[in-house]
Amino acid sequence: MGLLTSVKKLWVTWDLRVCIITSLSLQAFLLLLAPFRQRSRSGLLFKSVWATYLLADWIAAVAIGLIAKSLGRSNDHKNDSNLFALWASFLLMHLGGPDGITSLSLEDNELWIRHLFGLILQVLSAIYSLYLTFSRNKLWGPSILVFIGGTIKFAERTWALRLASLDSFGESALPDPNPGPDYEEAASEYSVMMPAQFLTVSGGGRGGGGGIGNVLSDSITTVEGPAQKKTEEMKKLEVARSLFESFKGLIVGFLISSKDRDSSRNYFMQQAPEYAFRLVEYELSFMYQVLHTKSVVMHTKIGYALRGVSFLSTFGASLFFLFVDKSGFDNFEVAVTYALIVR
Repeated sequence: MGLLTSVKKLWVTWDLRVCIITSLSLQAFLLLLAPFRQRSRSGLLFKSVWATYLLADWIAAVAIGLIAKSLGRSNDHKNDSNLFALWASFLLMHLGGPDGITSLSLEDNELWIRHLFGLILQVLSAIYSLYLTFSRNKLWGPSILVFIGGTIKFAERTWALRLASLDSFGESALPDPNPGPDYEEAASEYSVMMPAQFLTVSGGGRGGGGGIGNVLSDSITTVEGPAQKKTEEMKKLEVARSLFESFKGLIVGFLISSKDRDSSRNYFMQQAPEYAFRLVEYELSFMYQVLHTKSVVMHTKIGYALRGVSFLSTFGASLFFLFVDKSGFDNFEVAVTYALIVR
């Protein structure tokens, strides 16, 4: 019984610290493994990412709960409570996850509402932790700054999940509706517009000046050497992006006309195998990025603005913590905080 009591006391003392270190390690592990998931079919890799993905969310949520519980029952003014409130804000960033992975499958995207409720709950828990230390916290400034950055990052993930859900993704695959008074006329215009949009991409050298092929051919005629190869790759990316935008409705079950199918087939039949497969590779990459990462949120004006705010908040908190008087803080906990900042 003495041994069990000692182990219990040790766990009560170190449970939060163990959770923080574990959460930090899982985030680093997920950050390293997530990019390989896009290019590998390894079952071991997928299971590793799957386990890390689920455990990372769970351990971060548990850690925030432990912080709120610890601060709620603490009646002293120990400096570690100030660090705990700061850690709660950092854990919001962990719940936001790396940019390279937001979901493991399409079904995960449909659970964005659950993530929204999780966002609200965890943000309230972090606010509660800050409130409990408000009167005595000399790290109030960096805690607020990190809280802002963490909330933004968590919200980015939730918003990315929503945009990748079937309903939202299907809406983005449709053109702006303009049915007018005559539905048949509108439907006819739509059926003509879609193949025309694709032909603009695939028929770059056949008259007309709006195709991607025409635009890029004009821009690279005077480029030579390695720069030309780089520009050729950019041209492939542009063509693949336009093809993906034209046919991404197939992902959610939309049908394509025979003209679209024939246009696509004829275009690829005219290309060299290496070129055609590279286009398909790029299209699949675009599909993965849209459905399973934050890219659809990041690469927007609002996304760039939020990223700027998040970066400045975290950078300001780092400077604040770097120069603040850390006398009275435990050296190990200070080291953990620096690790959280670097992450």
